[in-house]
Amino acid sequence: MAESQKVPNYAVVVELENDEEYYRLDQHMEKLNFSTTVEDTHGEKYKLPKGVYYIETAITPPGLLRQIRNEPNQLTKDVKIFLVKSDGGRLGMLDKISTVVM
Repeated sequence: MAESQKVPNYAVVVELENDEEYYRLDQHMEKLNFSTTVEDTHGEKYKLPKGVYYIETAITPPGLLRQIRNEPNQLTKDVKIFLVKSDGGRLGMLDKISTVVM
């Protein structure tokens, strides 16, 4: 990969039918170097919701999906995986929202 190219980053959302399986999924994703936090432009970290993960890697999207699906304890067969790729910048918060108007 050329120096001017950035390593792609991905947000992955995994939906499981059985809430009890998220603990095993978290362990599996951690072994694959996925993070459950993102960092804003000021260096503050935020915990992602259950089933949402973040990674910066040169692995291709099909390769990432294979790794996730190869969970050794066999998650339920009805797993939905959403993968979002960003080629530039970082996924995360741009700035904190100080006021919410409803």
